[in-house]
Amino acid sequence: MDNTIRLTRKNENFLKMVIAITVVRMILSVLEKKATASGAFLIVQVILCLGLIGGCVFMYHKMADSPLIRFIAGGGYILAAAISVFNHGNIYNMLPFCAIIVVSMLYLDTTYSLICASAVDVIMLVKAIIMFASGQGAQGASWIVAIVLFVIMTLCLYQTAENVVREQETDQQEIKYHLMYQEEVTQNMVNVVEKGNQHIELLQSKLDSFHDATDEVAKSVDAISSGVTETVKNMESQTNMTAQIRNIIDNLISVKDHTLESTNEAVDATEQGGKLVEQLKEKSDAIAVANQQVTEVAQELQDKISSAEEITQIIYQVSSQTNLLALNASIEAARAGEAGRGFSVVADEIRKLADNTKQSIDKITDLLQGVTKLADQTSELVMNSVRASEAQAEDINHVTGAFESIAGVVDVLHNNMTSLDELSSNLQESNTVIIDSLANQQAASEEIAANAQSSAELSESNLEDLGDVIGELNEIAEIIGSLSQVEGMGDNSQAAMPDAGSFVPPSPESLAAEAGGFIPPSPESLAAETGGFVPPSPESLAAEAGGFVPPSPESLAAEAECTTDVEESDQSEDYEEPIEESPQDVGEGDEQEDASEEYDDDWGEKI
Repeated sequence: MDNTIRLTRKNENFLKMVIAITVVRMILSVLEKKATASGAFLIVQVILCLGLIGGCVFMYHKMADSPLIRFIAGGGYILAAAISVFNHGNIYNMLPFCAIIVVSMLYLDTTYSLICASAVDVIMLVKAIIMFASGQGAQGASWIVAIVLFVIMTLCLYQTAENVVREQETDQQEIKYHLMYQEEVTQNMVNVVEKGNQHIELLQSKLDSFHDATDEVAKSVDAISSGVTETVKNMESQTNMTAQIRNIIDNLISVKDHTLESTNEAVDATEQGGKLVEQLKEKSDAIAVANQQVTEVAQELQDKISSAEEITQIIYQVSSQTNLLALNASIEAARAGEAGRGFSVVADEIRKLADNTKQSIDKITDLLQGVTKLADQTSELVMNSVRASEAQAEDINHVTGAFESIAGVVDVLHNNMTSLDELSSNLQESNTVIIDSLANQQAASEEIAANAQSSAELSESNLEDLGDVIGELNEIAEIIGSLSQVEGMGDNSQAAMPDAGSFVPPSPESLAAEAGGFIPPSPESLAAETGGFVPPSPESLAAEAGGFVPPSPESLAAEAECTTDVEESDQSEDYEEPIEESPQDVGEGDEQEDASEEYDDDWGEKI
């Protein structure tokens, strides 16, 4: 919709210029009418001008958003102007051609401008041939000079517009691809955060269950005197909960691995984006060099025009001298009397030819002045292009700063993931220690109570560690959220690129201070808490319990493994679906949708 509105406004401005130039052309034609013989041509020209104006209004109401409207309107104007040229034969009638071509150049319609210029060259060449054929050699030569200058001016303008359009299209395509790639990376990170939040919620529910189980263990410790059998049952329940915790830790490690992989992809994407920005900067420098070359060409064109003016002055002096010689010849012929009459006629013709040459030179001088003005306008347009290139370079610097901020945030995220990896390893070791202590606790009734108390303490410590894990994951989610905000700036970089420089991302020091202060319990400290335990012999326990023999550690371990396998299968089914849908797969679908929308919408402004 934005492209349609811009194209409609572009057509409207173009038609206004064509109508204004047509009205001026019609008024000048009426004022230049000198004889009744040209009345028919004048009527035809006025009818064409009125028809062109009416056609422009009609086309704007019927096809205001069509690019063909400028081609049709410009072609109609060239037809009307050509009739005016052949009617009056005045070289000044060619100036409106230049006006319409310059207008089309301003809209960067290079192909249309080249077609118009070729048509005008053909018209001027035909007019020059007609003048040569009718014996008007001096005027024909003036038209030839005008054709040469017109061709030079047209080629320079065309080359300038074509280079600018090509470079702008290339730069905007690169920016478009970069923004689309940025959006894909952001979407991948958002998906990772969503899946991480789901796992955190599941982990929180398991922690609540584990907390309840810990309370039950504490109650069973207080009621250990009620009997060895009840204590054994409570320990079996705690063993099952520990197996569930191990499953949760395994799932947490899986989530950590996927998050770390996404972080590495973000690092690669940031590096690639930096390379694209660097390439874009090189292209901008190339555009600046091209603008400088165009400026030099415009200056050379002005020098050529100055040389042409000097040549015109020489011809003017020769014409004046010829006129003076013709006057002297007429005087001498008059003195000769009847014998010099024929020579007097020749002298008069020479004087007339000199006068015509002088008039033609005056016209050429005026034309050269007009061309000089056009060359100055071209220089001004080139300076505007230079300023636009400088603004683009400034925008590129803003984008570079944003990428540096993204790189800093990604580094902090990677460090936090490394810390989370170490914490997961410590949790695994802690869980192993808990299982070993539970197996030892089942050896005797008295030591079951002591080991139950120790297990409760370890469970509380493990609960705190898992709480720290949740805190780490929440910090990672916040970091990725801030990274998504930084990435979101790229979507509006063309419309509001200077705003990118105002973004101040969280510093790596502050993020490290938030996450780096956590110190997980070491395996040595956990082993020290339970490693010194020496269980009593089964015989002594049997004597104390009235013949009761507790189950062996091997049988309890076998039962725990069976329970763990069942729990792991249940947990793997719960986690298979989020793992199968990787962030990369999600990003690919988003990339196709974003590509179809982005390329339909933008760089249309760019063209």
